[in-house]
Amino acid sequence: MDEEIVGRGSFVGASGHTMSGGFMIRQGSKEALLEVSSNFFFDGAPAPWWAFGRKDEFDRDTLFAKLEHETGAQRATIPASIRIADFDTVILWCRAADVLLGTGAIERV
Repeated sequence: MDEEIVGRGSFVGASGHTMSGGFMIRQGSKEALLEVSSNFFFDGAPAPWWAFGRKDEFDRDTLFAKLEHETGAQRATIPASIRIADFDTVILWCRAADVLLGTGAIERV
């Protein structure tokens, strides 16, 4: 798949959680991917899911993938229904408690 990096950034924790590491968003002709760096760390929560937002405000309609691991590199496919250009923040959201766990401002490339 031909793909290009369309955004990158670094995570910070929220609501008392610790979250660190970087990410890239890759756009291909058929799908987009969130790629989390090997130095990623999250201190844990019962139901963490990736989503997008604007100015750290969570958009429930963008929940797209469960966090697979609390540390290390991982990838998640971003559905075509999410228009990445409409958002400026990657969000980790707790579906169980409806709590913001962490954010990463998207730096456009």
